Amino acid sequence: MVIKRSISSIVVFCFMIVHSGCYSIHLVEQEELTENPDYPIHAVITTDGDYIEFEPDATLKDSIIVGTISGGPSVELELASIDSFYVKKSSKVEDDDVKLVCGLGGLALVIIAIIVVSNWIGKKVQELYESG
Repeated sequence: MVIKRSISSIVVFCFMIVHSGCYSIHLVEQEELTENPDYPIHAVITTDGDYIEFEPDATLKDSIIVGTISGGPSVELELASIDSFYVKKSSKVEDDDVKLVCGLGGLALVIIAIIVVSNWIGKKVQELYESG
């Protein structure tokens, strides 16, 4: 039972690592934002020079940024009134990272298998010794 849990835990951990992506904040131009309206908008700088950060991230809907200011009210800002956009972009896990995680997961499974077989062999030897 413990072995099954250990193997399951390792498999789930490897799956999570491989399929997770990291987010980083990038400064993008208005053109890139309108081409990718699904980018989560983390913050903006208005044409007046005000820095506005959103929590949770704002979204772009029909040339209007809709979001809640960090610790403040909900707002709707015209796209024309914004000078700079800070968006969250996900960076994919590199192929080398996937190989490393899968290799480490495989190594862990082999080590667990060796431990299980060693315990089984030890019990069989002990049974043979005790029986005669």
